[in-house]
Amino acid sequence: MGAAAALRRWSFVTYDRGVVSPVPTADVLARLPAEEQRWVAELRPALQRRFGARLRDLRLFGSKVRGDDHDESDIDVLVLLDGCTQEDRNAVWDVVWSISTVLMPVVSDLETYHAPGSRASGFYEELREESVRL
Repeated sequence: MGAAAALRRWSFVTYDRGVVSPVPTADVLARLPAEEQRWVAELRPALQRRFGARLRDLRLFGSKVRGDDHDESDIDVLVLLDGCTQEDRNAVWDVVWSISTVLMPVVSDLETYHAPGSRASGFYEELREESVRL
């Protein structure tokens, strides 16, 4: 099974799909080089092994989604956890970087991420428009 097919198996919708970009995940993944597809495909299972049901959302965002990446672009991923602590953030970095140091996680507590103050931020709006759920 290819990396894109493996990612489709991990459909993970925990709230209204209207909060993410209408860009199909498969289209974004198809643009990634094979090695990057493999890293992204490994990410959800690795995080689920560590965090179980506390892993609430995983998204790809940034230049890889917009299609304006270049040879030195990293792979931006948003990781949302229930009850996220600093220890959890460190653990996410450990898991992610065990796959590839090109993956750059932004880690947040789910409730904090969706709080009114966060929703008013440019970063939140950017993710609504330019992220795909993995």
